[in-house]
Amino acid sequence: MNRLIAIAAALVAALPVPASAGTDPVAARKVLSDYASCIVRREPAVAKAWVLSGKFLSRGDSALGKLSQRECIDVQKTAMLRAGGIMMRGSLAQALFDRDQAVLTATDFAAAPALYWDEPSAVATTGKDGKPLPQAAIEAQTRAVSSKSAEIQLARMGECVVRANAAGSRAVLTSAAATSAELDALKALTPQLSTCVPTGQTVAFDRVTLRGALALAYYRLATAVSGSAG
Repeated sequence: MNRLIAIAAALVAALPVPASAGTDPVAARKVLSDYASCIVRREPAVAKAWVLSGKFLSRGDSALGKLSQRECIDVQKTAMLRAGGIMMRGSLAQALFDRDQAVLTATDFAAAPALYWDEPSAVATTGKDGKPLPQAAIEAQTRAVSSKSAEIQLARMGECVVRANAAGSRAVLTSAAATSAELDALKALTPQLSTCVPTGQTVAFDRVTLRGALALAYYRLATAVSGSAG
């Protein structure tokens, strides 16, 4: 029962907007949506390839520049868009679903293989020259690995929920963001959320990050079983 109460509370939570964003949660979600729609319109192949890959982006990845175009990003308004983070990936997956939803209607993924999710690299304690790294550099890596690990944990939970209730997950993606319809659709997934969090583990999420995780998983699984291209 405590787990169900915790899940219900998380679903009610809105997007935690950084103070620097200077906007309200509903406006922040529109920023995310506008960013993703712009990228999918300008770089559809790159956006789709990255979302389907399940990989993180590195600073040297050529795709990062194409997915961070100044024409699509207002730096002051997208403080929540950590490069390659769950909000960035989830927003792009939602935009791709919006574009392709007419052909992405699958509600049975029993035959679909498990999705690949990139694991964060191990924390390095020495540099390429073999010399010990400064403690500050090690701590920064540790924070990054922790953040990425949490995102993968959420992504795997999203995949579990989509497989357990694909129709309900799709209903979330077709609902308008920040509405009662969205909240109702998310609440309907509470039984699956409860069973998809491994015993003894804690998965942090709110309405925005959960919807992003569902969008990622549903888009990848539905594309796999439909053979959709484009």
